Amino acid sequence: MKAVESQARVADSDPAYELSPQGKTQLQERLATYGLVVALVATGYFPAFYFTWRGHPGVSEEAILAHIFSPWTFVLLFVHASPWLACRGRPLPRAWLPAIDVAVGAGVGAAYCGILTSHPSPPIAPLEGLLAIASVLGMRALLVPSTGTRTALVGFLLCLGPGLMLFTNAAHYSASWLGVRTTGPLFITWATVAIVLTSVASRVLYGLRREVRDARLLGQYTLVERLGKGGMGVVYRARHALLRRPTAVKLLQATRRPESIARFEREVQHMAELTHPNTVHIYDYGRTADGVFYYAMEYLDGIDLEGLVALGGPQPFARVVHLLRQACGSLEEAHRRGLIHRDVKPANLFLCRDRSEPDTIKVLDFGLVKDSAADDVGLSVADTVLGTPLYMPPEAFMKPDSVDARSDLYSLGAVAYLLITGTPVFSGASMIEVSAKHVHSKPESPSERLGRAVPPDLEALVLSCLAKLPVERPQSALSLRDSLDACESVGAWGSHDAEVWWEAHRLRVEARRAQAQGASAPDQTLVVDMGRSS
Repeated sequence: MKAVESQARVADSDPAYELSPQGKTQLQERLATYGLVVALVATGYFPAFYFTWRGHPGVSEEAILAHIFSPWTFVLLFVHASPWLACRGRPLPRAWLPAIDVAVGAGVGAAYCGILTSHPSPPIAPLEGLLAIASVLGMRALLVPSTGTRTALVGFLLCLGPGLMLFTNAAHYSASWLGVRTTGPLFITWATVAIVLTSVASRVLYGLRREVRDARLLGQYTLVERLGKGGMGVVYRARHALLRRPTAVKLLQATRRPESIARFEREVQHMAELTHPNTVHIYDYGRTADGVFYYAMEYLDGIDLEGLVALGGPQPFARVVHLLRQACGSLEEAHRRGLIHRDVKPANLFLCRDRSEPDTIKVLDFGLVKDSAADDVGLSVADTVLGTPLYMPPEAFMKPDSVDARSDLYSLGAVAYLLITGTPVFSGASMIEVSAKHVHSKPESPSERLGRAVPPDLEALVLSCLAKLPVERPQSALSLRDSLDACESVGAWGSHDAEVWWEAHRLRVEARRAQAQGASAPDQTLVVDMGRSS
């Protein structure tokens, strides 16, 4: 990991930041924008030029039109638009982009040299050209990420053409009221001022861009956008400095207590041990320079089961079985290693649209995991109620230190109830009321809640998961999966069924994802320190 970080930092500390993967993408996009904006501004300049000079004493309309429709005008417009034409398509090689930037500067300078020779008022031409060039340099400094050195080079090339035109055509000015002895120093002075100012502006803006980028750079990961916020931390979509695989990064909230930080770190260590295909894969973890703990995991494209029900309501019974089987596989591996999830809920079961399997479940967020073999009692939070009340088993409220694998199966049964009926097992005006119902109330059968028949074997299995006593539930995730396999009356859910659903709901899934990225409220998670209540 340190070797990869070292390589990434070397690349990012290179003065030519635009040659790094992140900077290269930004530079290409900004060059395209710069070319389009400058071409549009230049196109609008010529009608303005016509109305400005029309009727001016000593300037004929024929001379104005000859200047506007000079071949050099079209050359100038083409050169201005060339960054947009070159950079708006597929990604270009890294080394091309600075070369395009400099070449456009030289081309625009040459085009101005040609177009100013046909100006209807020669004494004014160099200064008017200088004004146009200063405007172009200003727009470039604002739009194109660039070092001050390269901006100075581009500015020099832009001014070189009109400057040569001025001094090689001195005869045009010697007989005029504004002779070359006056025009030349004015041109040189203001060209120098324009180049210096825009170079300084580029350097300042370039530095600010780098500071913003560095502020969002986490080790070798650059945070791109927030995906969501949970009880333990915030998740961002991220981009790796060297690798191209999609990545998500989770950071612990800075306000957490030291024991929460230790638990978060332990979560990563536990999750990194899990290899089941239905468990989210961990790529990397570490701490930032200021001590913020984070881990990088696979980026998931899809929707959690909470969103699935919000969009589609009660799910087909065959799909419910298909999803639960996968979750059982993930939990079975964790339980076999002595790990209890403790927060199985719809938001922690993510449904992915994978190419090989359109409905693939990923179990997320082992942040409340309990290690049944842990030696560190302080981190096992035995006296703390942890979880989300809508899906917590009775023993989690009554005796938190007694939770085991069967507690996760209760929570999974509550998720199954939501998928079948579209509503949680119990609801109430407060978390306390919901908690009391989980401890004391008998759940309504799914068929009664749904208002239509539910396959008896599936209904009986879900209700057995919701038994108050752990001994009355399925005794392992493996046995629950076997029982799900035996639910023959539910039918089959295949890849075609999944593809039809995803195609029908694609836009709504994307809209919900965008809404989740903008949300700021964390999941409602109950954390009660029983040791402090006495």
